Amino acid sequence: MENILISIVIPCFNAQKTLAKTINSVLQQKYPNFEILIVDDGSTDRSPEIIAEYEQKYKFIRNIKQANQGVAAARNNGVKAARGEWIAFLDADDLLYENSLTERVKAIQEYWSPEMLGVFCPAEMITDNGKKMGFGLIYNKLSSSGRVYFSHYHDCIFLPSCSIVSKLHFQESGGFDEMISPAEDYDLWHRMMRSGGYFRFVGGCKIGYTQHPESAVRSRLLTHFNQCKIVTQRISSPSELGIKECRDGFGKALCHISMSQRALSTAFMAIAAGDYAVADTVISDISCYAIETMDLKKLESLLKSSAARALCKHERDWLYVIWPQIHKNVVRFFEDLDKRFEGKSQNVRAMMKICQESRYIQPILVYQRVHSGSIASRLLNRLLILFRMYIWHGLKGVITGSLNRLLAHEKRVVLLFGLLSLYTAGLVVMTISLSLLIIK
Repeated sequence: MENILISIVIPCFNAQKTLAKTINSVLQQKYPNFEILIVDDGSTDRSPEIIAEYEQKYKFIRNIKQANQGVAAARNNGVKAARGEWIAFLDADDLLYENSLTERVKAIQEYWSPEMLGVFCPAEMITDNGKKMGFGLIYNKLSSSGRVYFSHYHDCIFLPSCSIVSKLHFQESGGFDEMISPAEDYDLWHRMMRSGGYFRFVGGCKIGYTQHPESAVRSRLLTHFNQCKIVTQRISSPSELGIKECRDGFGKALCHISMSQRALSTAFMAIAAGDYAVADTVISDISCYAIETMDLKKLESLLKSSAARALCKHERDWLYVIWPQIHKNVVRFFEDLDKRFEGKSQNVRAMMKICQESRYIQPILVYQRVHSGSIASRLLNRLLILFRMYIWHGLKGVITGSLNRLLAHEKRVVLLFGLLSLYTAGLVVMTISLSLLIIK
């Protein structure tokens, strides 16, 4: 997906004060492969003249004229005329900052999957002369997975100007509803996500979201509120569109995810308890969609805590006691899930890779040495396990406690730092010595 063509759609209605700034912000982008489609929604000011000037100067700028039908219709018509497979929406009063196009395109290239609906970045509110309003970033939807699904947020997740969307997914969803402007974006994003796909958050850039008295939301406050009420009701209500997990509305989608996570926890506990038949039974209650909506760290944490609960073990027992005993069936379970989901779950594939990482393979090898080999080898490996489980675990607690005390008693900084350094150095020497003995 190198140098994919981005079609930038700019709906315009009487935007003579801001349009040139908006277009120039696009022209200053470093990403080379884009076209600009300016949809003139029946403007009666100097906007048509400004558009004509830019169209004459730049071959990649096209002017699309229509009778006044509203911003939703303008965007829809812009998408129809677009040559690119990815559409970047940009309102005629908003701004693209330096790298906002480049960073979002990078995210598409790096993370693309058939389920990716598009990407979005946060926005910064600015005045009509470009000054920051000081409220920080909005639509800053952070998650370690970077993916936002239908069941994650009930509100509007980003502005059109924040987004680059897949033309294919946009058209499959029916585009913007021209009857509920100015809440058409809020409606569309959730309608698209009902398909089971996701929008990826891109945190390394932002756009400028201009606030001025003539903006559609500000000049039609009550209309906007009433339209948002309609969209909120739609999101919570059943629909024939989308996958079965999202078809019955936002609330039912949350219930489905909760039940899938409960089934997943039950499966992990059953595997730890040595009853794979139970895990094999509840696997049918786990959906690919529910797994994908989970944070990968949360998924790994659920595995650890569920196994520890089943075996009544402490957290420190995870790597060197619990994991070596259950790893084969855990890997088997994720392989079964992968087959059931036909390889479509990114998180399942990621967990299968995690299980093959050195931090998970090494404890298995140490555990095997404890139960085989000479008496000396068994003893040394048992000492290594005890050291890592108790002394190292205790060291983390000492470091955390020391840092907290440092914040409370700054005069003792030098003394505590010295003691910690000596303690850490001693533990490092002990670890190296034990490791060398095991190797021998």
